[in-house]
Amino acid sequence: MRLISHYIFTAGILIFINVHIISFFRAFSISIIVSFMANFFIDSLGHKMKKLRNINIYSRTPLTHTFDRSIIFGILAAMLIILIIPKYDLNHNIITACLISGLIAGPSHMILDVFTENGIFIRKNKKWKRFALMHLKYNNKIINAIVIFIGISLFFLSYKMFS
Repeated sequence: MRLISHYIFTAGILIFINVHIISFFRAFSISIIVSFMANFFIDSLGHKMKKLRNINIYSRTPLTHTFDRSIIFGILAAMLIILIIPKYDLNHNIITACLISGLIAGPSHMILDVFTENGIFIRKNKKWKRFALMHLKYNNKIINAIVIFIGISLFFLSYKMFS
């Protein structure tokens, strides 16, 4: 999936979960930032570039494109948010929302990538193997539009339910 699809889908999921813990606008702010940071970390650190006949080709690596490691990068994004929030505004509910966001952000990225042609990595017989369910192209406009629609729908559903 395209990176913007990851951002919006993950943010929609996080907002929908976080509004059960904190107010809508705080949930919105934290969810957007954690979504952006976690997905950016996963995609920027998890791709390597190969040069083939003067063409740059990017491919995924097992550094970030596994379920276990994606959780680590999601928690890293959440911890950075906790460090940035001013101490007078930090409370138990905000910390909980940040940590839950971190736990969910990475796997939500993997859920979308498992539907693409390159899939994600799983460990099998001490070797990394690619695993994909549908082998869709990452820039498939219809699938990206559906994913973005789901993310935006979760945002509006959260707003209607909790504001």
